[in-house]
Amino acid sequence: MIGPEQVSKVLPLLFPFFYAIGLWFIGTISGWRSLAKRYPADRDPGPRLGRLLWGSLQTGIFSRYNHCIVWSPHEQGLRLAPWFFLRIGHPPILLPWEGLRFVQRAHLWILDGIDVITPDGTRLWIPLLQAKRLRKLSHGRFWPIKKASS
Repeated sequence: MIGPEQVSKVLPLLFPFFYAIGLWFIGTISGWRSLAKRYPADRDPGPRLGRLLWGSLQTGIFSRYNHCIVWSPHEQGLRLAPWFFLRIGHPPILLPWEGLRFVQRAHLWILDGIDVITPDGTRLWIPLLQAKRLRKLSHGRFWPIKKASS
């Protein structure tokens, strides 16, 4: 029979395993992994347009990454990556500027935000304040924000 002493010795060894499995599972059900397969950050995105920003991102109805995404606007596109210790199951994404659409809309009836719509129709939601900071970094070149039609 396994006693508390054996469990206390084995549990710290199992924690990294369950942590990795949990992150991989979250990356899969949130749609992050499929988005990363379509838009991998495996090429040089060109020079960065200003500093990195920490922020939030919503990839689906129930999958929200609060204040743990690094947003990095580059000449070739918008690079998204979670914090380093959350990268298991969440490879970096590079969304090319061509084909991205930015539509302002209300979210949860109180919080304004921007839908970032990829060429294949995937919708990502970001808070409006964060979108304005990213737009400022790109000098407005890549962020033609439109109001959503009702």
